[in-house]
Amino acid sequence: MLPSPGFALQQACVATLKANATLRSLLGGERIYDAPPARPPYPYVIVGPHTLRDFSSSESFGKEHIFTISAYSRSAGLREAYVLAEAISAALTTASLSLTGHHLVLFRFDTADIRREADALTSRASITFRAISEPIS
Repeated sequence: MLPSPGFALQQACVATLKANATLRSLLGGERIYDAPPARPPYPYVIVGPHTLRDFSSSESFGKEHIFTISAYSRSAGLREAYVLAEAISAALTTASLSLTGHHLVLFRFDTADIRREADALTSRASITFRAISEPIS
């Protein structure tokens, strides 16, 4: 049985982000989480949500992925959130992502939403990517 294409993409993205020296330096370590600890030190990154849609053709059973990665900062202003968004986007769009059991047909940056959270202390950069994958035959 093949692994979920969504989980395979998440694993590839997390591994790529954790291996990126620029992002690790900006975060002060490997603060990249699927589920963050109760009180994570700032700044940090969370992967997800991830939406999968059918993208099949007569020749393959493809999936379209809409995948968001969010960076959280407590630095004054929005500058750090913008810097983190750019570092995440650059790390993923320049990498050769390898998915277990699946072939990545397309991976591209879609949108970035930078905003201040309701607590007025935290800023968040939500970076959304679009991908298309097919199972390896």
